[in-house]
Amino acid sequence: MKKLVISAIAAMTLSTSTMADEYDHQQPNETAIKMFLMTQNMTDEQEDLAVQLVRQVKTLASVVKAPKQEVTEYVKGLAEQDYIDVAEVMQKYKTWQQEVDAEFEQSLNTVAELHASMSIEQRKKLMATIKMLRSN
Repeated sequence: MKKLVISAIAAMTLSTSTMADEYDHQQPNETAIKMFLMTQNMTDEQEDLAVQLVRQVKTLASVVKAPKQEVTEYVKGLAEQDYIDVAEVMQKYKTWQQEVDAEFEQSLNTVAELHASMSIEQRKKLMATIKMLRSN
């Protein structure tokens, strides 16, 4: 019964936080994640890895989206430019891509570590719960 109540609260918190926190790319907050993880029979180490992963994914998303305003302004100004400095654009792109790659690799390493620490039953339960939450 206790797990059912915790699951219900976590599910409500997850869904509520995604609606209320649109600025945060619709990601649930860490308290909601911790409540959700309590329903997954994870060890403390696994829970820590899962929270770390959520943080890393948020960071990755912000790195990916960071240059959006700069790119938008650049594209708007193209009509007024005499030429496009391809070398400059490519250098900015490569720098951005390196940042994305570094964040992605860090997240992927955490996923691999968490995956390796979980039993197949834990992984199946986690995926079933996530699938159920996303269908609501």
